[in-house]
Amino acid sequence: MIVLRKDASIWTMIAGVMQRLDSHELDVIDHWDATYDMIGFARVGVPNRLVFVSTCQQPAGHYAFDLEVDASSTGEKQGMGTGEQGVTIDVLVEVVKRHLEVPAAAPSTEYDASSIHKLNVPRWERLADGSFRRLWEIRFARPIADEKLTVFAGLSEPSIEVDATFSDDRRTVTLVTTTTSSTPYSDDVFYGAPYRMMRALDEAVGAIELIQGQPRDLWQPFRRVE
Repeated sequence: MIVLRKDASIWTMIAGVMQRLDSHELDVIDHWDATYDMIGFARVGVPNRLVFVSTCQQPAGHYAFDLEVDASSTGEKQGMGTGEQGVTIDVLVEVVKRHLEVPAAAPSTEYDASSIHKLNVPRWERLADGSFRRLWEIRFARPIADEKLTVFAGLSEPSIEVDATFSDDRRTVTLVTTTTSSTPYSDDVFYGAPYRMMRALDEAVGAIELIQGQPRDLWQPFRRVE
């Protein structure tokens, strides 16, 4: 299991939010691998509305936040200009609840930090021609049948080209995805396209076992809410 590497003040804040709100409805977003004092929240299945929280230069037990939504059909994100600094955990919880429309936790709900996993989402590599490329590794529960190989030829989308290579045992496939999109980090290109690809493969080829070496149930298309 890979967990978030964050400052203790961030862990305290996450626990405070998760204890007060329905933790099954919240995703913890980490776009800042090298930053230990910043984290984001999104509602499960709604990645285009975010609350970013930082403890940098904030008094103990206080936080800075900013709100973010998709600003246009291109998927480019913009801040809403409604961020504040020096807010308490109670204020922050209300901000997350209101902006993400997440219900409050049931009185008996307890938050367990071990339930947070950092997904191994591959980063884009910018190529010399200006396009972007990244690799996904998918492992199936059973070897891929010959008649299913044609499915991989149909995974490409208008702005994303997908090429597949297979392991000797025909259970693992490496998907090389290349995009010429001007917004490779938009939600639809960065998350939406690979999630559509995973669903298509699971339905048409066979049950996916691992994604990026992690159990399928950790990933949004197959996540189980108990």
